[in-house]
Amino acid sequence: MNLPTFRFGSPSFCVYCGDIPDTDDHVIAVSNQTNYRQKGKVSYGPVAPACRKCNCNILNSRFFDSFYDRCEYVSRRLKKLALPVNWSDGDLQELSGTLKMFVENETHKRIWWTERSDWFQSRDWVLNLESLIYRPEFDTGNPCFHEGLFNYFNSTLNFLRISKPEWKSDSWND
Repeated sequence: MNLPTFRFGSPSFCVYCGDIPDTDDHVIAVSNQTNYRQKGKVSYGPVAPACRKCNCNILNSRFFDSFYDRCEYVSRRLKKLALPVNWSDGDLQELSGTLKMFVENETHKRIWWTERSDWFQSRDWVLNLESLIYRPEFDTGNPCFHEGLFNYFNSTLNFLRISKPEWKSDSWND
């Protein structure tokens, strides 16, 4: 399958968690593509900005049936990292030195992971992916239409289309 190559998402945000991106993610992992080299030309399909944690540590070369499933998987993994360790104030008072600092740092990390996991399906996530709706590869009337890629992104496109009319800052629930 020869996939059209294009970039989407803001270069300022990881498409999966909203963090600062430091890698490019081949949305359909190159290792899962068959015949991606054809007559000396290399086509890796769509590329999106991603942070190293999402791209390399969580996703790696996993295959998903859709981009939406891919984003949902990252969110679930981040939610697991964010599970709280409940320390009462009394428990924290008993700790001292390095151990207390460690517990406090872990608490801050878990808050950060929670914020990252909440990016999926948020208003910012939708706005970050808005450009996908206008890709010629997803327009059935366009000669550039690519059915395989359209099917891969279709659940995400449907979510974006449903969400778009509600883009009023006072009515959106984050």
